Order: sequence, then C-alpha cells, then structure tokens
Amino acid sequence: MIRVAMYVRYSSEHQKESSITDQFRNCEQRAAREGWTITARYARSGHGGNAKLRRLIDRDPAYPNSFQFSILQITPKTISRDELLKREARLIEKLGCRAHGLN
Repeated sequence: MIRVAMYVRYSSEHQKESSITDQFRNCEQRAAREGWTITARYARSGHGGNAKLRRLIDRDPAYPNSFQFSILQITPKTISRDELLKREARLIEKLGCRAHGLN
C-alpha cells in the first residue's frame, strides 16, 4: 500500500481560498485512481518567494490550473529533518529546478 501526504497552497492575491479546496479535491481524485492511502493533509497560502512564478500567475490567474505534479520520492516516516532537506537539495540540483525557477 502506498501512503501519501497532500500539501497544497495558493500563491497570489488573484487566487481564492477555494483554490486550496480545489487542489485537495484533485489530489484526492488522483489518490483514489491510483489506490493510494492519504495519511495527511497540509495547506498553506503564500508564494514562497518565487518571483517568476508570481509574475506568471499575476499575468494569468488561471495559470496554476495547468500545473502537473509528480511524486519524486517517498521517504520513510523515520527520516530526520536534516536528511530530508539534504535529499530535497539533491533533487533540486539534479533536476535543475533553480535554473528554471518554478520548483
């Protein structure tokens, strides 16, 4: 059985709080299709400081509707915060996320 946690957020004053509800619904539908068990749900508003992404959303508030998400790694619950951050940094570097600015 694959267990997943959902993390959703909205990033612009052009989006509404309902964006979080919509994202949860989309994630729940995907989890149901894949047979995954949802173990946690997290939500946050804010943009995380990603200026390029903010500009794209400001130009086109519907832009986030085209987002696609991939699960890059599943980690054990026992992993330390430091190890998790190291793994995340390696993935960001390997995938060139900083160069594209949309991670």
